[in-house]
Amino acid sequence: MTSPNVLITARLALRELPPDGIRSVLAGRPGTGVRWAEGYPSQETLGALVRVGRSLLADAYRPGFGLYQIVWRGSGETVGDVVFHAAPDDDGSVEIGYAVVEAYRGRGIAGEAVRALTAWALERPGVTEVRAETDAGNPASRRVLRGAGFRPVGDTDGTFRFVLTRASSGPHRPTPPPRPAPTPPSRHRSA
Repeated sequence: MTSPNVLITARLALRELPPDGIRSVLAGRPGTGVRWAEGYPSQETLGALVRVGRSLLADAYRPGFGLYQIVWRGSGETVGDVVFHAAPDDDGSVEIGYAVVEAYRGRGIAGEAVRALTAWALERPGVTEVRAETDAGNPASRRVLRGAGFRPVGDTDGTFRFVLTRASSGPHRPTPPPRPAPTPPSRHRSA
């Protein structure tokens, strides 16, 4: 098997979890040299790992199309993940999901990770589109997808579907780090 894929963005490292790492995460062990932020792994992560494990058992796993742990480069902590639900199908379509622990939400991490992983996927031969779904109760997730260039393609029973195609994605540009807020001028008087 090839080495796990690593994608680097302005603030993140997306590290593909190797198949032998699935068991340790499911057992609640981060592995040597890995630090988890509080709340990781989430229930979404555990469910995604079960799906990846099933694809391994069915001999349907394709390297690169598994679960990527999102590492915040500033702290070195694993703060979430972005995952392919399965390898691309015969039409070149692949679906992703993502989750970020609560303490790191609202920083643009999910969007940065989604943009990096979808750009990588759409550069692979035979991949023509990346799909994602989110439920009606998650407007932040819909904003992530729209911000990453996905377009809505329908909704059913409160589930919104989105797609990003090779033709619509354009060149990938990593998200720049957020700018710090300007420092207000000093209010003290000279004597």
